[in-house]
Amino acid sequence: FPGNISLSSLKRKGNVSSESFEFSSKNSSIVSLGSVILGGNAPADFTVSDGIRMIAPYAFAENTNIISFSDSESLRTIGEGAFYRCNNMKSIVIPDSVTSIGGWAFDGCSNLESVLILDSVLSIGESAFYNCTNLKSVSLGNNIISVGKYAFAYCKRLESIVIPDQIK
Repeated sequence: FPGNISLSSLKRKGNVSSESFEFSSKNSSIVSLGSVILGGNAPADFTVSDGIRMIAPYAFAENTNIISFSDSESLRTIGEGAFYRCNNMKSIVIPDSVTSIGGWAFDGCSNLESVLILDSVLSIGESAFYNCTNLKSVSLGNNIISVGKYAFAYCKRLESIVIPDQIK
């Protein structure tokens, strides 16, 4: 559904309960199913609702509205390509509740300048911040276990990255 601003209704089918489905057809429509955000046209200062545990793969890909996002304490996973080419994002603090950042999650966010990843994050997927050409600083949390290959490749302005001792 991302980018489909003419969508005005959705019908449920199968075992999906109406209580687990949320949809708005206004300018800042967000589509979620249970605890997963599927996508939508998020506003500039997008906030994740309580109860959401995952931002689905490519949910906000190429959404130029998003400048920053904040979450509730329930968010655990930022899916693969979730914010792919969200070119207006400037800085990110990965919330304390998140444990996993999917591959290509922030790939191509060309205006992203700084990333702070708190201690709850255990893994960063392959190419998660690939080609973030204005990224200058990254700080990884102390509990990180794995960083995928090319996670920070082609970050041409990267000046500083703080890596905990346990990463080899």
